[in-house]
Amino acid sequence: MDYSLKGGRFFREELAGEFDLSKNWPRTEATVAPVITLTGSVTHKKDDSEQRASGVVTYGVDERFWSMMQTSSSLPTGDEVILNRRLADGLGAEVGDEVSLIVEIPAAIPRDSLLGDRNENDTELVLTVAGIAEDETTPGRFGLNPAQQLPMNAFVSLDMLQQAIEVDHRAATPRNATEKPARVNGLFVQLHERADSEPPGLQDLNRELASNVLLEDLALRLVVNEEHGYVSLESEQMILDSAVAKAARQAAGELKLPYFALATLDGDEVKTTDLPDLDVLRSPVLVYLLNELWNPDDNEQFSMYSIAAGINFSDDSPFGPFEYIAGGPPQEAPAGSEIQVVVNDWLAEDLGIGVDDTFNTKYQEVGDRGDLPEINQSFKVTGVIKLTGPAADRGFSPEVEGITDAET
Repeated sequence: MDYSLKGGRFFREELAGEFDLSKNWPRTEATVAPVITLTGSVTHKKDDSEQRASGVVTYGVDERFWSMMQTSSSLPTGDEVILNRRLADGLGAEVGDEVSLIVEIPAAIPRDSLLGDRNENDTELVLTVAGIAEDETTPGRFGLNPAQQLPMNAFVSLDMLQQAIEVDHRAATPRNATEKPARVNGLFVQLHERADSEPPGLQDLNRELASNVLLEDLALRLVVNEEHGYVSLESEQMILDSAVAKAARQAAGELKLPYFALATLDGDEVKTTDLPDLDVLRSPVLVYLLNELWNPDDNEQFSMYSIAAGINFSDDSPFGPFEYIAGGPPQEAPAGSEIQVVVNDWLAEDLGIGVDDTFNTKYQEVGDRGDLPEINQSFKVTGVIKLTGPAADRGFSPEVEGITDAET
């Protein structure tokens, strides 16, 4: 094995088959193996005793990965598991014994985010030990992190592990029209080159990988908003990380719409006038959920569960203009002063507030340890806008399965 690719996201298993080195390295062939790597725990019960090992590195593998291993053990299939010698001895397990493997099901939305599931969602797999990889074999010593001790490894079927942690292929259904491909979180590469050839290096493989990566490999999607005439980039993890946001802004800035020609009729003759390329407008948005909003002068005037959106106020369609009933957009204010906001007319009436009034809110903030303390915050109104046009755009909030598609 020459190279490994691991990341924090799960991506399409098909990516492993899309590497093509033949154009630039015709004398080099590559085996690219899709793998799932997770850390879990294994329990073995025998007679009246129970042994448990934590920190076990679990690999979901297929024949492509196994062909890279120097071992006489057969590829695990079905409910089989191959343990390395260190793990087997620690558990007191032998070939034919049953062991229990517990791994965490990956969350679509990070657990430490506002809408992430705080409950660890584990799955337990009851497996039969089909083989033990000795220390001198590749599976017995295999590890990506240098350490003085040999790792504790468990190798299982890739197909079985994908089903267990719900990243297997899911066909489209009447209830969910989106087909989901099988996913993995690692690729392992072994190069086979002739002696007189120069093999590709790490940067070459990264470029080859980048040429095949799709948005869905990065848990991203483009959503077309036909009503307001724009396309939004959204993440299945809700928040675009800084690197993705930077790349998206750069790509949008470099994108030019092809020129248009204006056709006019002069008698029986059609005359055309070329128009210049059009720049692509872009507008970042950050939305957050407010638990409660109320008028500090009248606690009976309140509203529950509203969306606050941080935007760049623009007069350019489709991101503007807003129709102001009173006031205008927030202005620069001294540090420490009240945060300025614009509210729509529905909320202004509900709370009984107007320009220069202040209202209070409660929202939950994600703490350092995943806790959700409730925070109080006051806002000062600088403008009231009609709930129409861009102000009524539901596209401000990204699609979140189970939330934005809920009927109540």
